[in-house]
Amino acid sequence: MGIIITGILLILAGAYGIYSGYSSDNWGMAGVGWGALIMGTLSMLFGVGKRASDTVSTPHREVTDHAHAEIRALIQAMGVVAVADDKILDI
Repeated sequence: MGIIITGILLILAGAYGIYSGYSSDNWGMAGVGWGALIMGTLSMLFGVGKRASDTVSTPHREVTDHAHAEIRALIQAMGVVAVADDKILDI
């Protein structure tokens, strides 16, 4: 969360730097403002992507339990169909 807040602060500082630089004809200040704006945007996007990746990569326990039950039911149904079609022998 810290990198997202840092990105937002850099975006705000960059916007202020761009405004101040162009209004006072200080091109160096405007350039630094653009740099801060770009770095802030990239760091904010990185932070949001990292949070989304962490959320997706660690599923909840109940979701994985349901997934295992669904796979088990699918395999059992395939076995019943294979026995009914005389593809395998029922033991």
